[in-house]
Amino acid sequence: MAINWSVREEGAVQLNDGTFMFYLQDGKGDPVLLLHAFGGSSFSWRNVIPHLADHFTVHAVDLPGYDRSSIPNRHYAMEDYTDAIVEYMDQVGIQRASFVGTLTGAMISIDLAGRYPDRVNKLVLVSSPGWTPEEGARVFWNWFVPRQPKGQVDPEAFGGVGEAAGDPADDAFSKSIRTRSPYWDATNHQENTRWDVPAHAVKVTAPTLLVYGETDPQLRREAKLLDLIKGSKSVHIPNSSMSVPTQNPDGLAKEAIAFLQA
Repeated sequence: MAINWSVREEGAVQLNDGTFMFYLQDGKGDPVLLLHAFGGSSFSWRNVIPHLADHFTVHAVDLPGYDRSSIPNRHYAMEDYTDAIVEYMDQVGIQRASFVGTLTGAMISIDLAGRYPDRVNKLVLVSSPGWTPEEGARVFWNWFVPRQPKGQVDPEAFGGVGEAAGDPADDAFSKSIRTRSPYWDATNHQENTRWDVPAHAVKVTAPTLLVYGETDPQLRREAKLLDLIKGSKSVHIPNSSMSVPTQNPDGLAKEAIAFLQA
């Protein structure tokens, strides 16, 4: 599928482990990095980028193993994704940035703000999970695993929690990303459901906006994250559920711009 972004620059950086990570960059101003969910790619931000690029220099990456980024030759923990983003920032000359992350991208943003607070200005966390490892295990075994035929990886089922938006073009593109390496995507979903979100969220000191679709399943964890991330606030985006960047990109961009510029 052709991508019709009008971007100022796109390319790839090579990480220390040899992985190539694709990025696109557009706009002018303070840097904002967009981090997609597992099972997706920078494609999910295509209708958000033009809004943000009117105000900021926007960087959207394909996380290692997804879309145009190469698949690493080793297992990645959540912290490896965070370190990959920091490596990217170092290579393109970004000392500090704000982050807009959705689902697993929000979790990576939380980890980055806790471990590298001097690299973070503000966070916009979209549909952020808030599970403990025990809660995450129930999500993995009760949601992901039963959707696998005879114990095999079904990339469409695994990705259904992530980027699927109900639009045929979005769903087809997302399925193509997951099909490229269903094993990579499946093991990553197991990794992110093991990650202790509350234990890391409490370390966040950057100004934080929590964003949820009005029918977002992650809303059940809103109060917990508001309590854990001191000074954070939340907004609900109408006409959207858990895939806010594709379901209501205009609404997401409006709230993100207002928060990041405040």
